[in-house]
This record gives sequence, C-alpha cells and structure tokens, in this order.
Amino acid sequence: MVASLYDDARWPDLADGLGEAADGDSGTGPTESESRAAGARFSKEYPLFVVGTRRDPATPYAGAVAMAASLGNAELLTWECQGHTAVGRNDCINRYVADYLASLTVPPRNTRCAA
Repeated sequence: MVASLYDDARWPDLADGLGEAADGDSGTGPTESESRAAGARFSKEYPLFVVGTRRDPATPYAGAVAMAASLGNAELLTWECQGHTAVGRNDCINRYVADYLASLTVPPRNTRCAA
C-alpha cells in the first residue's frame, strides 16, 4: 500500500487520489466480515500487547481495539498519529516494544504515545 511506504501525511496529493485509483476502495479493507482470527487460541501464560494507530489508512484503529479485547490478556498501546506502521517511527512506541522484547513488560493500561 502506498500509504505504508510513503506515509500519506507527507504525500497529501498522492493520498488524496488513492480512493479513485482503487475504484472507490478507501484501502481500509473489509470491516464487516468475520475475523480470520475467530476461534484462535492464545496462551495467557505471557502478557501481550497490541499497537494501534488512531488514523491508520491501512488497518483501522477499531481493529486494534477488537484484537486487544479478543486476546483477553492484552494491553492496547495507542499511537495518536496518522499513518501506518508505528514501530520504528516513534520513540515512545519503540521504547515499549523494546521493553516487551527484552523482558515481556507490557505498557500500562490505556497508554498513548503522542505523534
């Protein structure tokens, strides 16, 4: 997706034409279909967290909220920004991801990282 590679916040002219280029598809993917993860089982032995971006053109924030809730023992780390792929683009997000990878420490409940 172009927004993922070039960050639509920095390429507004390109981002404006994405809907037309995709024959009206906004690029948000199916939102009313059944989740492919339905029925999946996850171990609750280890803490989990999901990273969601508030204004992500590729993966709607509502999906991150739903995924965190469906996992049962996951926290949601929110990036208050526009764009896709938070990891590697924000020091706050990067710090929480590094902490998790090093020690399985998840962010506190309702943690939000500024743009």
